[in-house]
Amino acid sequence: MNPVTQHEPASIPNAEWHGGVAEHALETQGVSKGIKNDSFSYTRWATNSTACSVLAWLVLWALLLLPVAQGFVPTADDLGAYHLPLRAFYQSSLQAGENWTWCPWIFGGYHLHGEGQIGGDHPLHQLLYRVLPLHWAFGLECWWAFPATFFGMWWWLRQMRFSTGASQVAAIAFSLCGFMTLRIVHTNAVQVIAHLPWLLACLTWLDHRARRSTSLHSLLPPIACSALLTGSQLLLGYPQYVVFSLIAETLWAGALFLRLQQREKAKDTAWIFASGWIAAKVIGLLLGAAQVFPTLEYLSLSERVNWTSEQIFEGSWPLLNLTQLIAPYLFTNRVVGQNTHELTIFMGIVPVSLAVLGLVNRPRRSQRAVKGFAIALCAVGLLLALGDMSPLAKVMPYIPVWNRFRFPCRATLLLCLGISLLAALGCQRIFQFAKSSRPRLESANLTIQFSATERRWMHGLLCLSILVPIYGSIAWREHVAGWEYALFGPVSIVLAWVVFYFASKATANRRLLLLAVAGELLLYAGTYDSWQSLTNLAWNIEFNEHHASRSSQPEHISRSIASANATRGNQNIAPHLLRQDGKFGERLNPFATIDGYVGVQPRRQLIYDLEHPGALRAAGVTHSHCLNNRSQIETTSLKQSPALARGTLITQTQPAIQPSRRIEQIDMQQVALVADFLGLVPATAEDRLQLEVTTDRPGDIAFDLDSNRDSLLVTTESFHPGWHARVDDSEAPVLRVNGDFLGVRIPASARRIECYFSDNWHTVGRWISLGSLGLLVLVMCWSRLRQSALGFAR
Repeated sequence: MNPVTQHEPASIPNAEWHGGVAEHALETQGVSKGIKNDSFSYTRWATNSTACSVLAWLVLWALLLLPVAQGFVPTADDLGAYHLPLRAFYQSSLQAGENWTWCPWIFGGYHLHGEGQIGGDHPLHQLLYRVLPLHWAFGLECWWAFPATFFGMWWWLRQMRFSTGASQVAAIAFSLCGFMTLRIVHTNAVQVIAHLPWLLACLTWLDHRARRSTSLHSLLPPIACSALLTGSQLLLGYPQYVVFSLIAETLWAGALFLRLQQREKAKDTAWIFASGWIAAKVIGLLLGAAQVFPTLEYLSLSERVNWTSEQIFEGSWPLLNLTQLIAPYLFTNRVVGQNTHELTIFMGIVPVSLAVLGLVNRPRRSQRAVKGFAIALCAVGLLLALGDMSPLAKVMPYIPVWNRFRFPCRATLLLCLGISLLAALGCQRIFQFAKSSRPRLESANLTIQFSATERRWMHGLLCLSILVPIYGSIAWREHVAGWEYALFGPVSIVLAWVVFYFASKATANRRLLLLAVAGELLLYAGTYDSWQSLTNLAWNIEFNEHHASRSSQPEHISRSIASANATRGNQNIAPHLLRQDGKFGERLNPFATIDGYVGVQPRRQLIYDLEHPGALRAAGVTHSHCLNNRSQIETTSLKQSPALARGTLITQTQPAIQPSRRIEQIDMQQVALVADFLGLVPATAEDRLQLEVTTDRPGDIAFDLDSNRDSLLVTTESFHPGWHARVDDSEAPVLRVNGDFLGVRIPASARRIECYFSDNWHTVGRWISLGSLGLLVLVMCWSRLRQSALGFAR
């Protein structure tokens, strides 16, 4: 060690624990203490490690996008049953200049934007699906979240003075854990989660700025970034994961707030910090108003309004699933239960072993808040995920918003984040053994370097990895994949110890630890069928070009229903995505279904199945289709009286009392069910009631008519408050007829009727989002100009 004369030790302040990457690098290098280290350059090692990580992610991302370049996209589970068909509709509507917020293909038409999971107002989705072919847009949407999660987690941990290696291990453990990789079937959920580490980093950034200065110019950048990230989360349209993110942020903000409160001179700073964070969340809520308002309206009209406690707790997390942490392949489905991608929490044996070390070891003072935060995340995540087995079960059904969510097991996201942070603390402990600036330790036994408590916990983990699979095999004997899989945990823990030994001996060996963590997580994901189910969609380039340039002539829709014996009767079958054999391919003639598959079902008054032919006639259903065991579509014409046409003029009405029963008893060609008395009289032989469909687009239906008397237009399009009607250029009220469908009162003089969908809440939300964004930009510019003016004045 050689002293450096250009820096006086007394004149260099010690780097704060929250000071970020630059301060940590300087302190580690010895600059803050006036010491120069000739034997080891931390900056050079960190730079090389950063470059290697970036290169590794570029290679991994290239491998993920390689099938996309050939036209293949993942279609497992919800990707093929929900996301891909609706995104194909979303893209084709964007490119054709049509209204994408209303989808006519399922449920007889439903509010696609209000249901939310399409994320149609998000700038990234707008850009991808307007510019790129479907397979490229969908592939990029599915895969961008994983590198974003990694680098966000890395940046956040580096802000808290974790070493580069420890930050990378925790970032890999969280971004590639089973919860994230198997959750690819819920691609918008993964995209929302990708914002979480960046939001936590913004909180740390705000705390760092508040310690130095409480001026608006100093606090505005982290507040603005946090607000933009929150708005981006909300625009993606999966509020359940936004709530999970908010819980994690609240716990971390509370930890930082308490830390500031402990300092006598920083109590006022603590309240300024809390106020800045709350302001960021409020601004973010305003930025996401374009999605929030339609979603709240949709929830008020959905089936979830009348949910019972049993429905709320559907998908509770069995506590026995903790066996996944040390025996991930023991059960046939990898989890205790049937829904693997919902119940998995596999974090990797190496991160779990590191987490045990992090839990036992007492970190340095600057990172104690991180340990407390990690433990709180694990506790809260478990309490929420257990659902009906949780001590909070009696309270959850009465919590607003929360009682509209399903699958409490998704709260294990917080548990996975907590384990990742504990793994970072354990990794710090391992890296303390590497004395790169001194002669290497000559001890040949790794256990000598651990304390007695740490050794007991590590040996206890090894014993658990042997005993837990035995217990799980007894409790769930019929679901055990094989006794040989019980050896995975003990063998992996021993191999983890070997990796720890080499990583503790030299800094250069730390990459071995990174490879071990990434390798077992990628093996877990790559061997699951969600990552192997790919379908070629390159032909969609030609379809989208045809769809965007098609003529304005109407495409008459023949509606169908999926029969009860279908392989997946509620699958959203988009007509341009399926061939006659049920596989993706050439475009068919358009058809729509009265059933469908979405996350939040719309609330309807009629029952649509083969046992209720009256409801099917009212919906215009003419055929029944299903996918057989060979993934082929079988279509059968329904043997019933003629279904209603796209539009019908009716002159007789009856009160809509118990419409699901009354609809089976009336002649719908002559009578309609309505809520209010309309004063119509039965038609006579001299009356003219002629109707012709002239336009039939998503959210836009127009008719020309020839009539000499007042009547009621009855359509087969589902009713929603966002529908509006224009009769001969004059606005007319819309009615709910036949239980679930759109109707308009028509005067005798009318010659043209236009029905169009325009959700007022969506319009208001868009104006609020754009106004909030513009105001935020103006405040940022004003703050920057004011600071520049003050600097010039000085």
